[in-house]
Amino acid sequence: MENQPQNSIPEIKPAHHLPLKYWLPALVVFALLAGTLIYYCTYVFDKDLDSEVSVSESQTVKNQADQQEDWKTYRNEEFEFEYPKEAQTISDFSQNMPGSRPNIQGVEFTFSGNIYTIEQPASMSMFNSLADWINNAFDADNDITHYNNVIVGNQKGYSHKTEAVTYTALNDKVYKLYASEASDGKQVQSKNISDPIYSHLISSFRFTNQTSQADTAGWKTYQNDTYGFEIKYPKDWIIEYPEIGFRGIQVYFWKNKSSPQFFWVNVSDHRIQSDQASTASKNLLDGLPTQESYQDLGDYYILSTKKGTYYYELIFSPSDDKELQSQTIPTFKFTE
Repeated sequence: MENQPQNSIPEIKPAHHLPLKYWLPALVVFALLAGTLIYYCTYVFDKDLDSEVSVSESQTVKNQADQQEDWKTYRNEEFEFEYPKEAQTISDFSQNMPGSRPNIQGVEFTFSGNIYTIEQPASMSMFNSLADWINNAFDADNDITHYNNVIVGNQKGYSHKTEAVTYTALNDKVYKLYASEASDGKQVQSKNISDPIYSHLISSFRFTNQTSQADTAGWKTYQNDTYGFEIKYPKDWIIEYPEIGFRGIQVYFWKNKSSPQFFWVNVSDHRIQSDQASTASKNLLDGLPTQESYQDLGDYYILSTKKGTYYYELIFSPSDDKELQSQTIPTFKFTE
């Protein structure tokens, strides 16, 4: 008998492992990616989420303001302003103050848990004292005051730098416009100046019986048909048209050539460069959104708006000549 072949056992070949120099770098890269993912989820994502929640909360009133497609207008014999159509209440009030303090009267409305108020709180002497305090501080190059010079209702005024509080005056009456957080229907603390409802209140505020307009009754009217605007200026002032190196026009109005008091209209396809631009936009030039800014070199106060392809700018020097500004700004009109 022939010998049967024995069952052969298959040969087990050793596995081919990648050399250490190949898989170790891949392991390091994987560890770095995993660490980055864990860090992002633990810190960055949570921080962004908290930030989004904070922004969402702080934007609540702003979003509500943006959604006010139709603002209502309150008007009485002295002033008018716009307020949200969804405002909970709007009412006149009068309050007798103790002692020799003047009575307070005004109007207020509530919106989103806040109270917005226009009141006549004091006499002209208080307003003038505030003006002296502010102007003396600025003249001394020592800006210790918490107020800025502003134009409100086409009149000079003073606005707090951080809180939602503004003063303006007309015909020996002082008006205080302010916004407050409310608790149980009572004012507890001032809102921040960035409150959008307050900003709209300030920009829409107008005096309905501005007898001060009589101050411009004897002024002349400059009209430009090419660029479609007109503006009044004192009858004894000088007009000058300097040559410019760009498309547009500049019209200067001088008290006299040796006086530092003057203003001019600049119309061009670009804005004049300024040093300090306001974040707020008010409807100062014929009802159009207008940006306020200042240029330290030359001491200019600049109002800028855009109509069509041109920027229309009204520039005053010196920048703190509030009387000339309050008289001139309301006379700027577009004629087409």
